[in-house]
Amino acid sequence: EHIACLVEAKKYLEDRYGYHILKASLAVATKGHVIRKLGPAHAMKAKHRIAMCALAASSAAEHEWIEPPTQAHGSAHQCNTALGASVADRIVSLCVLGTDRALRASDSSRRKWLRKPRKGKVDVCVGRPPHEKKCARLYEEDLRSGKCVDDGESFVLVPSQTKRMSSTKVREHLARVHAETSRDRKETLLADAVSGGMLCEAVARYMLEDEADLYESQK
Repeated sequence: EHIACLVEAKKYLEDRYGYHILKASLAVATKGHVIRKLGPAHAMKAKHRIAMCALAASSAAEHEWIEPPTQAHGSAHQCNTALGASVADRIVSLCVLGTDRALRASDSSRRKWLRKPRKGKVDVCVGRPPHEKKCARLYEEDLRSGKCVDDGESFVLVPSQTKRMSSTKVREHLARVHAETSRDRKETLLADAVSGGMLCEAVARYMLEDEADLYESQK
């Protein structure tokens, strides 16, 4: 799904605003961030998350502009800096995120499209459940009231064209895989994840083979 978000964002940015996307990567969060968010029992080790994101990127062979990640980063813009984004070279750093990040919970002043523009950095929001409709409505309201502008230079809302998978549902399904003691049952659940569009086949195979070491709680 995250690969699909990058592909969708690339097409919209190039068609609507005239960007030329040179390259992209999946930003892998740091160990500390994931542990704080999920707890060690549900936080996958960084080395495995990096490896699986690299497999997902490599599986999208038709999108050679998506580079496999090699390390974790504190933010997507840090990831872009590592890719070589430089304002001096007239290259803009685009951060693709979900609607939950764009809304910033209930604090209206923290909506991504209302933040002060940062030179060479653009937040690109691709609609994902369950916040996509609310996000679009609030963004349109702020546009009409003049609180923000749709110039493609600080924030872009990409109209969603494909069905999105909830990250929470994916984590819940993978927790079921982890809880199973039978390898056959784990394999069945991972196959369900592939057929349901949660994982690509290469990542599912990786998870099955390394399942005993995937999580931070597994020392």
